[in-house]
Amino acid sequence: MAQYVSHWTWGLGDGGPGHCFPSGPASAGYAFLALAIPGLMTHTQAERRRGWKLFWLFFLFGLLCGAIQVLRGAHYPSHVLWTGIICWGMAILNHRLFRHMTPSLAAH
Repeated sequence: MAQYVSHWTWGLGDGGPGHCFPSGPASAGYAFLALAIPGLMTHTQAERRRGWKLFWLFFLFGLLCGAIQVLRGAHYPSHVLWTGIICWGMAILNHRLFRHMTPSLAAH
């Protein structure tokens, strides 16, 4: 039987069989958030609108994948939301890093 352990108590196991943070199924959906970034960072209104549509589509997809795990008792809702924050942060970091590394892309 697993015991409750705070996210911030690092290195302490809950006694359960799995390691459920971050949420793998939710990250499978949230990973596609990176596809929205180029549209969100453009100067044209149409591309930004497309970027926001992609963002919400993949955000909801990740939320759905995570919600299924929450409903079957495999994850806490906070695991799903933190996974979304981690995936979005890594996507932005990746986008900025590669834009910085390739100056020819920065002009677009």
